[in-house]
Amino acid sequence: MVLVALLAAGCSSASSSSGGGTAASATAPTATAPASPAPPAASVIPSDGTSVKAIPSDRATVSAWASDAPASGNVYLAESQDPRGTTAREPRCGAGCPLSGDGTTVLWNMSWSRWNGAEAVGAGTERIESCNPDCASGGQYAVKVVVTLTRPVKDCGAGGLFFWTHASFAWPAGLPAALSGGGAPVNPWDFSQLRAQATASCTQP
Repeated sequence: MVLVALLAAGCSSASSSSGGGTAASATAPTATAPASPAPPAASVIPSDGTSVKAIPSDRATVSAWASDAPASGNVYLAESQDPRGTTAREPRCGAGCPLSGDGTTVLWNMSWSRWNGAEAVGAGTERIESCNPDCASGGQYAVKVVVTLTRPVKDCGAGGLFFWTHASFAWPAGLPAALSGGGAPVNPWDFSQLRAQATASCTQP
């Protein structure tokens, strides 16, 4: 009788252990989680949105890639569209930042909410000369503006710096009648001469 009782107690104990999962986990093979796939290479969409360029994962080629694209925020505004003249990052334009070579469009008292490697967005005042009947006698108007600068281009003749080559404007309070119709300012504005000069500086032997 004692032997039967001991055998019964042993079966009861084994049954309760397997119910709690302790015995099973000690002898079951350990599951191995599948290896996570390597994350895809990061990519940058150029400001013109035409293509995607992958950032190489190989450390040896990262510096070569970086020479083709501006680092975050490392892009400059060239006053009068002249990269050999006055250039600045996030300029306050307290004394005015001319956008045109003839000074007919000038930014003043700017505050930049964004300035990175793809675009710069700032708000302030734009002083625009009306060229009707001509730019010398058409009068100047100060209007509130939000300007967005894009399409940075590298200029090898200016130490390899990048410069904005495109600007678009929004005028929250609108434009005066003298700056409407045929007298309206160019918007958007492509700094084609600056781009051509910068591009040529990096392709000439």
